[in-house]
Amino acid sequence: MNSGLITPGFTYVIKRIKKVNQFCLNNTYLYIQFKVGLILNCTYKRGKCKVSFFKKIILTITIVLSIGGFNISLSGAEEPTSILAGKDRLETAINISRNGWSVSDNVIIVNGAAIPDALSATPFAKAKNSPILLTQKEKLDERVKIELKRLKTKNTYLIGGTSILNENIENQLSSMGINCIRIFGQDRYSTSLELAKALDKNNPITQIAVANGVSGLADAVSVGAPAAQLNIPIILADPNQGTKIADDFIKSKNIKKTYIIGGESVLSKSIENNLPNPKRISGQTRNDTNANVIDEFYKSKKLNKVYISKNGMSNQNQLIDALAVGPLAAKNESPVIISDFCLSNHQKKVFFNKDIMYIVKVGGGDDYRRAFYELLTNEDYKKDKSEIDKASELIYETEGYSKEDVLVVYDPFDNYVQEQDIKDNYYIFSMISLYEGEPITQDDSNILVNKKNNLVYIYDADGNFELYNQYINNSNAEYDDDFSLEYID
Repeated sequence: MNSGLITPGFTYVIKRIKKVNQFCLNNTYLYIQFKVGLILNCTYKRGKCKVSFFKKIILTITIVLSIGGFNISLSGAEEPTSILAGKDRLETAINISRNGWSVSDNVIIVNGAAIPDALSATPFAKAKNSPILLTQKEKLDERVKIELKRLKTKNTYLIGGTSILNENIENQLSSMGINCIRIFGQDRYSTSLELAKALDKNNPITQIAVANGVSGLADAVSVGAPAAQLNIPIILADPNQGTKIADDFIKSKNIKKTYIIGGESVLSKSIENNLPNPKRISGQTRNDTNANVIDEFYKSKKLNKVYISKNGMSNQNQLIDALAVGPLAAKNESPVIISDFCLSNHQKKVFFNKDIMYIVKVGGGDDYRRAFYELLTNEDYKKDKSEIDKASELIYETEGYSKEDVLVVYDPFDNYVQEQDIKDNYYIFSMISLYEGEPITQDDSNILVNKKNNLVYIYDADGNFELYNQYINNSNAEYDDDFSLEYID
């Protein structure tokens, strides 16, 4: 296994015991033990060295991944995936579909590279109990064809005109015996209106959501799942003309509430004043708006599941994963969190006060890995908390593990991977962080933590110094074999 190829959250079924790697920062640490079908997470949080044990299988994934030259099949978990991803956005959408639907008469198809036209599709997809699949502009992707056959699809809804999804796609669908309906307008604004009309025809609407069709794409994605759950169409507003193109339709309906998603810099006060019974939901950033949307629509303290995906800050098309998972999230009455590298302080304030049972990472890449682990470690911490007084209570004996197992330890942010052979009968002091208050001192397990120097000594079961001598400070963690790790606050 090459270093750097371990993806946090995946359970790797590996043929032989190989390595151990250890991290030490001075804040929060995550220990993961990979055994066939087993994950053990232990996080250490600020306070009197509080430790949390979370022992369960958290991942089932039906695809085969190639890791370091090995094809690894991942299966056997009690809960569906902790990660929904594929090698590209099209495959991610297919895996979302496989996760949520065994069959589906209806399927929504959008251009995977033209997110503005697809932004308003989530509520209509939920109304049709349909997944959203992605394809290229010119043709139907072969993988999508396979998924349509698996779903036994009868009807497909193409979102956007022929400049977005070519007529060739209609011909391919017809040749498969699948009915094809196109929902489109002259631009993204009129397409959102046509989707609102289609939603209303399926089930009369009483509420609407409005987002800026240019700079408010992330806001539209944030409101997608709750809007779908509540049969609320998402109408895109022109930055200059507002909802002018949809005004007649809006006035023809008895709209009891309009949710304006975004601040006055993206949807002006004049646009707000033109809409029936408006309520604005906004934040200082797209992440904060996302948190406030979730706070508005998911009042319960307990959430069975949340999905987390990229917020499109670096590339707006990265929002497509969050859009694709919207119908599944709505089906499961779950919110979609969007983030970049880490959660905003306001997101932490909102989400850390929720009891979240399962956290599902949607899409690949490293952009928001820390945000995912901030949620994960916080949730692990809530489970079975206990306080410890001495280092021995943080020790795990490796005796009894066979050479068919693998033990891996890394920090929540997966900053660095180091490999080392594991010997029999080793005590692994997997992580420690030092806080104000009573220091942990030497005890009968031959582990010494010197609070003054923040020095951690680790011994094997026979009392021999074998594993690590780690020095921790506010800038980095230095290892006795010349490896270093940048400290992340």
